[in-house]
Amino acid sequence: MKFVAVEVLKDLKPLHFRILQAVEWGMRFSEYSDVEEIAKRVNLHLEKLLHNLDFLHKKQLVERWSGDYIGYRLTFHGYDCLALNALYERRVIESIGLPRGLGKESNVYYALSFDGEEVLLKIHRIMYTSFSQVRKKREYTSDKHHISELYASRISAETEFKHMKKLYDVDAPIPRPIDQNRHMIVMEQIPGVELFKAKIKDPSVILEQIVDFMAIAWQKAHLVHGDLSEHNVLVLPNQTIKVIDFPQAVPSNHKTAEELLRRDVKNINDYFQRKFRIGYDEEEVISYIKGETNKI
Repeated sequence: MKFVAVEVLKDLKPLHFRILQAVEWGMRFSEYSDVEEIAKRVNLHLEKLLHNLDFLHKKQLVERWSGDYIGYRLTFHGYDCLALNALYERRVIESIGLPRGLGKESNVYYALSFDGEEVLLKIHRIMYTSFSQVRKKREYTSDKHHISELYASRISAETEFKHMKKLYDVDAPIPRPIDQNRHMIVMEQIPGVELFKAKIKDPSVILEQIVDFMAIAWQKAHLVHGDLSEHNVLVLPNQTIKVIDFPQAVPSNHKTAEELLRRDVKNINDYFQRKFRIGYDEEEVISYIKGETNKI
């Protein structure tokens, strides 16, 4: 899959970023930013602005609309450029590598920091195909009637980054969160593979670690993962785990927290029973996670 923003960044000048930011600012108020307002915000004559907007349109960074007024909106490629440029200027990411995984709601790429550290760049992309389902499921969009894909993606990334910082601060086994801008998150690169792909020496040890993660999340970070499965638990070569993917997590006092916790426990227990013929009594596990008992 072509990463358009990476290919066009070298062709963009500071003025182009100012224009993209002005378009982004205007999209706070309507789907398309009025070209007259963009011109005022970047202090350009309309003719020169339109020339530059035509350049950005050819690069697939903006879309044009003509109706009661002439307007422009950012594409995901344009939004990518703004986020990548911000991370570059902060000296967080110096270069982008190959994709690690391309999913329905996010893409993950290998990247290199200015310190030479190999990191991961996660790009949230909440598209129209899954838009209505995401709005219903996730607390941060469920009460909003009009919301763009870009805004939903930004809120998704902000929410996940906030949850990751909470979890990391209480020593939960997750990747170290490094930075976030708009719909992008930079995090530590983990040399592990998904649980369903991993070679497991002792399944009971892995299961115990996953349950302990849920207990730390509930008791110390006051969070429920909300979508825990064999696809978002990474197993490292030393047979320890890291848990990933937190945009759907909710506080432990949320009205759906109990339901989501029970679903997480059932998903994990069912997988280990199906794959390894081991498991726990789910009620005992839930009591342990909540801190009501000291052992399972």
